[in-house]
Amino acid sequence: MASWGFLKDGAGILPASNMADPLRSTTRLRETDVLVREAVQNSLDERHADAAGPVRVRFERTVLTGNDKKRFVDGLRLRELSNRRDGFSAAHNWFAAGNKVLDDMDDPAVKLPVLTISDFGANGLGGRWNRRGSKDDRFFNLVLSIGGSLKWEDEDESTGASRFLGSYGYGKMAFAMCSDIRTIVYYSTFHSDDGATRNTCRAMASSFLPQHTIKDVNYAGQAYFGMQSKETGIPRAPFVDGKAHTWIRSLGLPERSDADTGTMAHVLDMESDEDSDEPGSLVSLVADLAKRRFELPLNDLRSIYHGPHGQSRLLPWAWRLAYADRAFSGLRL
Repeated sequence: MASWGFLKDGAGILPASNMADPLRSTTRLRETDVLVREAVQNSLDERHADAAGPVRVRFERTVLTGNDKKRFVDGLRLRELSNRRDGFSAAHNWFAAGNKVLDDMDDPAVKLPVLTISDFGANGLGGRWNRRGSKDDRFFNLVLSIGGSLKWEDEDESTGASRFLGSYGYGKMAFAMCSDIRTIVYYSTFHSDDGATRNTCRAMASSFLPQHTIKDVNYAGQAYFGMQSKETGIPRAPFVDGKAHTWIRSLGLPERSDADTGTMAHVLDMESDEDSDEPGSLVSLVADLAKRRFELPLNDLRSIYHGPHGQSRLLPWAWRLAYADRAFSGLRL
């Protein structure tokens, strides 16, 4: 039976609320722009070798209310997170907004926004799910790894030169940083690899809660929603293949075919600044666009990194939209 599993605290375990510290210390960008930067970089790094065209990265926001919200809350069993809040510190800033989300989760009139970031023409989260042996263990590297380097480094087989591969390190915390409830649902399709797995689809949710104590047991804050796991130190296993598709369908989220390789990350309760007049905010850009989306077909970072006088920096969203013909390769609204 599917449920939440909570990682116990112990020697060498990095608390969930501290996992974003390296990301915060290396950038001055707002959290929403960091989210875009990391999501796009990950997808570009993971372009499938057989892809006919560029990687496509899609951002789409939906708002759940009424029966749709109840279906989602029930399917993700969010009450299991709420039941642990007595162990959270009332002054814990990491989850202050999350408490309000959990307070309102059973109110059908209170909106539950979900930002979905999808890529197409990418590898998807294949490899071994339960250990990190190489860059090819993509599911573990993105969903289950705790800490690790910012990038995987390997050698180019043709030249022997060093190169960076995949950015599923601390950068993945950009998703959690932009979720009030610090929770993400991952859903990915990929080509099977007999050497590592015969599966072609995986799905799982992760949450980054404050450290807490329940019945004299200390927990680090990392939580995972999935099937029972037999792995030491990994409290839950992902849904695979048909069960993954069925679970995603039960949440009311869109499905994708096994042949359509790539990953969807559903960021729950994206931090809301819909009433803010501040320009350059991704949240402002997609607010109330429940039936719309924008999509970036990208060949390389020149499509998103572009600045005056040869500068290489991530531009504010308002500026990039104003100069979409120069800053983007095929922006579609």
